[in-house]
Amino acid sequence: MSAFHHPPSLLTTCFPPQFGRTPGPCINSGGRDREPERLTNVNMANLLGTFPFNEDIVLQHVLKCLGPRSLLRISCVNTLYERLTCDDFLWKSMTVLLWHNKQIVCTGIVKRPKPRTFPFSKIALVESGYKTLSALELKYILRQRNVDTRGCSEKREFIALAMSSSELVLGIPRAFRDKWKASFYTSLGEGHRTRAIKADICTYKWAMTFKQNETAPEWISSFHQDMTLTSEPSMNQGRDMLWSFHGANHEYIRVAQYPPLLITRLEDWGWRMENEYVYFLRTNQKL
Repeated sequence: MSAFHHPPSLLTTCFPPQFGRTPGPCINSGGRDREPERLTNVNMANLLGTFPFNEDIVLQHVLKCLGPRSLLRISCVNTLYERLTCDDFLWKSMTVLLWHNKQIVCTGIVKRPKPRTFPFSKIALVESGYKTLSALELKYILRQRNVDTRGCSEKREFIALAMSSSELVLGIPRAFRDKWKASFYTSLGEGHRTRAIKADICTYKWAMTFKQNETAPEWISSFHQDMTLTSEPSMNQGRDMLWSFHGANHEYIRVAQYPPLLITRLEDWGWRMENEYVYFLRTNQKL
């Protein structure tokens, strides 16, 4: 019987020690044992080919696997890591994930005329941070803040308006430098705020539903800045009703002679008001 010879394609591959394996003897086509050949740097280069290597890009992809708390810890290592962990490449994806299934008016997501994602309108940036915004992003933020931009044609004018109209959100002690890191933390703080302010009540319309007949059509109500309430259909024979905040922390709203409405924050960052008879849900329709 002739001796069995291994074809070259089935020769045992020899790994260098750094791969965690101790190479054993290899069998060549002649059946004799020989020492394994180590892969030198030159051989590895020939095997892998030549390609550009950018350490910053590799680190960014590694950092993308971390959460916001880990990124904040790593940013304290040195200035290089502080720069890398604040990159918009990381924070935009986390912000979009944070905004998933949240009420659109509490985010920077726009559906019309075509889907877009903008930085959060309530961010407070330093001047260098506002300079990184595009003209379209600046106009969106100013429009959400109800700032009159008529007569502005240059980007520096929009930046000046954005800086003068920005306010620090409760719990955020200073302005940010990076727009998407600012969007993440500012919208997160706003979404967890449980005390309603006048803008939360008066900016958008509300849908009212009777608890005893939830299949009936919703009544669309509007709470106005002058503390009047209108609804469709009318609740008070065509006459406006007055509303006001009640409670030490504005946890109730009183409408005319009706029982107070308790205000609560929802998981999707929306608002709900209810008493024993009706409940209101805030819509995405602006007044």
